Amino acid sequence: MHERKYRINVFVDSVRMMIVVRPIGRAPIVEVLQRLFMASASLETPWLFSRVIDIRRFEGHITLEHLNAVSTGFADLAGGQTYDTSVAVVTFDPLSYLKHHSPSSLMPNETTCSFSDYHSAIGWVLANDKIAYLGILQNRAPGQAKAAPPQITFA
Repeated sequence: MHERKYRINVFVDSVRMMIVVRPIGRAPIVEVLQRLFMASASLETPWLFSRVIDIRRFEGHITLEHLNAVSTGFADLAGGQTYDTSVAVVTFDPLSYLKHHSPSSLMPNETTCSFSDYHSAIGWVLANDKIAYLGILQNRAPGQAKAAPPQITFA
């Protein structure tokens, strides 16, 4: 019997208009993207939902082709409508996500920001003023207690 050595957690918060994806282990990236779009298919306007992609425990590989598939997929769902949404990438190495490609040119309708802390990523996605929120994070003294993360309930 073949045992999967990975998990793909996908949470949709319809109230906060947010999708959280957490691949763990050697999850095939194609399956991760399928799960993201399966969760999106149940939403009326999925392209307007912010996304938090937590890849800290992901052992797979993300290529330019995969990022193009995400960009094209959400653009297709939007059906030509102009939209603007936020994508937070949680990773231990913020540059790992950006090494070989420029997300801003691949995903013109999304503002992408990398974080090493999940709660900071959630806070940024939910913040009304994302620039001010980043300023607060930047000015926080080392060792200073983090603000309590927002309470999130997933539907």
